[in-house]
Amino acid sequence: QSGVFAAAKTVFHIEKEGMVRTMELERVKVKEAARELNMDQESLRYMMQAQKLPIGYAYCREGKKRWNYIIYRGMLDQYKKAVG
Repeated sequence: QSGVFAAAKTVFHIEKEGMVRTMELERVKVKEAARELNMDQESLRYMMQAQKLPIGYAYCREGKKRWNYIIYRGMLDQYKKAVG
């Protein structure tokens, strides 16, 4: 194994007024986002659960204890620009 992972990407096709637009949303791992924001992973998770960090979303499925974190590159970059 090389240790290199391909970024997970979600592609959306949006049709509006007869035109189709494609948006690609690259996902970022919690570890990487925390490093870029100079915070520890646990703080990032806590802030996402409390909806205090607009870089994606955190959710916990009904009846489960484990949280899931969806972080998007575009939202992370926007947030980094906004906070300087």
